[in-house]
Amino acid sequence: LYAYSQNPENRAVYKTSLEQAIARGKARDAVAPGLYAELGYLYLEEGDAASAILNFQQERALFPESAAFMDSVIQKLGGATTVSGGQN
Repeated sequence: LYAYSQNPENRAVYKTSLEQAIARGKARDAVAPGLYAELGYLYLEEGDAASAILNFQQERALFPESAAFMDSVIQKLGGATTVSGGQN
């Protein structure tokens, strides 16, 4: 995160790193907190609100302590806070 903030031109590398970290975490059933939110933010910066919302919803589902923040972000983007499986 710090390296990306210092060199935003490396955005593609950072995005790929996040996607790979999420894939590794899913394989172990242990995705680190914040990865989905960070990837969602990158999608949002690219103008892909739908993908951003999906990632924010996934962050919310995996880490309930993030629900208040993720809900506010999702609602500002016009998305529903309900995640797959009907969890709120």
